[in-house]
Amino acid sequence: ASSIQTMQEIERSLKFKKIPAGSPNQDELSQMTATFNRMMERLEESFQSQQQFVSDASHELNTTLMIIEGYANMLRRWGTRDEDIRKESIESIYEETQRMRTMTQQLLTLASSQQQDSGPYERVELVGCCQQVVAHLKPVHERQISIFTEEKEIWLDANLAKIKQLLVILLDNALKYSSEEIEIWLSTDEKDVHLRVKDYGIGIPESEIKRVFERFYRVDSSRHRKTGGTGLGLPIAKAITDAHQGTIRMESAEGEGTDVIVTLPQKQQERLSLQ
Repeated sequence: ASSIQTMQEIERSLKFKKIPAGSPNQDELSQMTATFNRMMERLEESFQSQQQFVSDASHELNTTLMIIEGYANMLRRWGTRDEDIRKESIESIYEETQRMRTMTQQLLTLASSQQQDSGPYERVELVGCCQQVVAHLKPVHERQISIFTEEKEIWLDANLAKIKQLLVILLDNALKYSSEEIEIWLSTDEKDVHLRVKDYGIGIPESEIKRVFERFYRVDSSRHRKTGGTGLGLPIAKAITDAHQGTIRMESAEGEGTDVIVTLPQKQQERLSLQ
């Protein structure tokens, strides 16, 4: 009866509670209780993370709006008389709205990548895909980006648009935090494909490496406005690799550079549809 009471309380108050564990000999019931409690834990974690996300997103957008409002006020008061103030205000308002547009698009990307898997899959050739992305980025940044691989072609089941987006995010990060050449290393084994993006930039302290995949986390928040970062790039990269049943991790040494290593399965198992 206490199990049912707890469930009814959860339903009524929408608060996460656990069922008290019964005596160990009620096998099926104790398994159900353990499963239910694990589910409650996961729901609570997910709920708290969503709340944190909403509060972080509001804070980020609010900061941008406050800056825009400040400059708009300056324009109203002195814009007609002072040419320098007018230029600075218009430039800053434009920059902040661009930031906000980027952030809003990224928030939408994150929201949609959490609601669905990455299908439909197609056969994607990774070496050519990397060459294409590099060809797009090189003229913009005028920096050396080299691709190293022993394979002529590397095929995998993937969503091509998402893989390109993943590459752009990783290269964009490397370009922001380094001024040397950037390297892409591609390799494959019996079942997986390995993609490594290597830069020789400022690196990341070891204590912070785990947190870079958290939404809005930035290693140095004072620096992100200068580099234009939103703290959403790597979380989107992680959402893309998760959706492809892959993994992403980072290795870094301060002052020496950073490697981001992505592993993706060559073949996607046809997963059972839940519909």
